[in-house]
Amino acid sequence: MFLVDKGDAREYVSSLPVGELPGVGTGALEKLKKNIFADTTDTITCRDIVATSVARLRTTLGPKAGTALLDACLGVDNRE
Repeated sequence: MFLVDKGDAREYVSSLPVGELPGVGTGALEKLKKNIFADTTDTITCRDIVATSVARLRTTLGPKAGTALLDACLGVDNRE
């Protein structure tokens, strides 16, 4: 198990590739690349997601998935 201190979570998660997050599959990555990050061949990181408006994420992935991805990239985990 790997633990990150709560105060360090946001910084740590921001460097992660989005595809490494639980629940982010190839379908979501394809939608992000096609609709938001079409101009880059770089790996999409959580830092990129945080810099994107929540409205655009919701439009691209759907309201629930767009919000969940942003929360995950901010280091917020409300799962029980």
